[in-house]
Amino acid sequence: ATYIQGGTYTIGGTAGTPSTATKITFTVGAAFMETYRGSYPSNNQALNIVNYLNSNCTPSAGFSTTADTLLQFDSQTCTATAAYNFSSPPFAGGTFNNIGYNAGGGTFQSGPRTNFWSPGQGSFATAYTETFLSW
Repeated sequence: ATYIQGGTYTIGGTAGTPSTATKITFTVGAAFMETYRGSYPSNNQALNIVNYLNSNCTPSAGFSTTADTLLQFDSQTCTATAAYNFSSPPFAGGTFNNIGYNAGGGTFQSGPRTNFWSPGQGSFATAYTETFLSW
């Protein structure tokens, strides 16, 4: 399965740390989920992910268990099971904040290497972790 978001970027002024950094906000315009048929039904992992999304996300998006499917996925709320957890990421209107800067060596950099985006934050955090899908 692949989760896809599209939207817009806006510049939000100068960040405090480092002082040369520029605040950048990504606002989600739409979100989609694509599931892949693989070799159903023998590809149990792919089929299990599709069944999880259909059974544990409301409203159900209705992914096919026999064909590749790309569906809009921007209002679902998913619950965890023992095997899968797709915490509901920011959908349409949700924001991700980060900074971008040139440290002086000619290389453009973003926020901390383990934290490129800070989902749903009202400010531009220096550290944030978000896990969208695990199994």
